[in-house]
Amino acid sequence: MTETALAKLDQWFELLVEDCQTILDRTKGQVGEALYRGKHALGIRVLDEKRLDGRTQAELAKRLGISQQTISDAKRFAEQNPDITLYISSRFTNGVGKLPSWRREVAQLLPRGQPSFVPVAKNSIRNEGVLEGDFREADHEEESVHLILTDPPYSNLELWHDLGSLAQRVLVDGGWLVAYTGHVFLPDVLDILRQYLNYHWILALKFGTKGPLMFQRHVFVSWRPIVVFYKPPLQDMWIQDFFQGPGTEKTHHPWQQDLQTFRTLIDQFSQPGQIVMDPMAGAGTVAEACNLEPKRRCIAYEVNKLASC
Repeated sequence: MTETALAKLDQWFELLVEDCQTILDRTKGQVGEALYRGKHALGIRVLDEKRLDGRTQAELAKRLGISQQTISDAKRFAEQNPDITLYISSRFTNGVGKLPSWRREVAQLLPRGQPSFVPVAKNSIRNEGVLEGDFREADHEEESVHLILTDPPYSNLELWHDLGSLAQRVLVDGGWLVAYTGHVFLPDVLDILRQYLNYHWILALKFGTKGPLMFQRHVFVSWRPIVVFYKPPLQDMWIQDFFQGPGTEKTHHPWQQDLQTFRTLIDQFSQPGQIVMDPMAGAGTVAEACNLEPKRRCIAYEVNKLASC
């Protein structure tokens, strides 16, 4: 074979390698995009199902052959990235095959870690006195609660109406509603709660670890807003409006907040022996914080469970 023929063969083979690599990269990119779109669609579907609770979510995971953590990750991913197309386009570079691994990306959105700055008994309030119940269906004594402290689902605006109505009815005069929320829905939350109580302030909880990325707004999120409302009259007291979070605590619930900050808020907005309520308790961290000395009386609800202390 002549030298010219060999050169042409080498050129042909290099072009073949290049074309095949392009095909594989494009396919890899399509598979990666399908994975993200699928997890996003799963999260949206589960978020839309209003009747899903911890028990039924566990059964759903079992029937689908996936873990509850996968469902929880998909829900949070869908909440933080409502526009999946914008998210994908922002994560691709040079067009094909560059999406990061799903596990690595979720780890950045939901940093794993289990720091605890307050000793907690192994058999804590989370595992005691479990009853089925829903705060919207329970019969509460009017003007009996001094503080409602809770971390509601941020995007369920109808639930914020239910929370405001509850607070208006059960808080004592001068009582407080302190609720975690997200930046995207903050204007709606403020408008809703103003229909039931008086606005007082917004507290800032700085993330103890790397915060999430809000791709649809192009923001590196470093703090979480906590809204403060009161039932008149306004108490004559000073409050702190900035907290340094110790980090994530997800040992009992995928959206669990840290015990230390809840305890700080309880000390700031209530007195020993007073009643604190958490209508959407999740893992029961508020109830557990109330059980630390000096104790508060506590009523804590989850969608299908009621724990009281």
